[in-house]
Amino acid sequence: MLHFGGIAQSEGNYLEWLTTAEVNNDHFILWRADQAGAEFRPIARIAAQGTSNSQMAEHYDYLDRQAPKGTCYYRLQWIDHNGKTQQSHVIALSRNDDGSSSAQAYVLSPNPTHDLIYITQNSTQQAPQAMPYALYNTIGQAVLHGTYTQAIQSLSLAHLPLGIYYLHLGGIVTKVVKR
Repeated sequence: MLHFGGIAQSEGNYLEWLTTAEVNNDHFILWRADQAGAEFRPIARIAAQGTSNSQMAEHYDYLDRQAPKGTCYYRLQWIDHNGKTQQSHVIALSRNDDGSSSAQAYVLSPNPTHDLIYITQNSTQQAPQAMPYALYNTIGQAVLHGTYTQAIQSLSLAHLPLGIYYLHLGGIVTKVVKR
C-alpha cells in the first residue's frame, strides 16, 4: 500500500488508496467508526485488480455518501485469495454542518511544471500548520520529502526525471506532472 487518505466533501467523505505490485489480492473492505473509541463497521467491499506485475500504481477510490457530519475514522483491510489479511493505518476526516471539509486546503501550482512547484495555503486559513510531505514516483519510491511550514512554499523538481509523481500532504494525495 502506497497511500491511504481522503478528504471531506459536501457529497460525503472521499477516500482513495494506491497500491503497487499486487500479488494474489482479492478485495478490500473499508471500515468506518463514527466517533473516537467507537467500534469499526464495514461499509464497502471493493474488488481488487488481483495480481499485478506492473510497477505502476493502482488507484482505488470510494465516496462514503452515508458519512455523518463531524469526525469519522476509517481503516482499510485487504484480503488475498488465500484468506490472508492486512490492515492500513486509521485516518480521520471531519465534515462541518454544511458538509464542507474542516481540513486545511492547499493548492499546487503550476501543475504540470518544468522545475518548481509551489504549495500555497488556502487563503481562508490563518497561520500554516507544519505538516510533513512526501513526493512519490509511480513505483512508490519517495523521491522528495520535508515539512510544509510556510503559507507559500516552493519545491524544486529539477533533479527529477520527467514523469508523474504523487505528493502526499495532510492525508491528501495530489498528482504532479513534470514536463
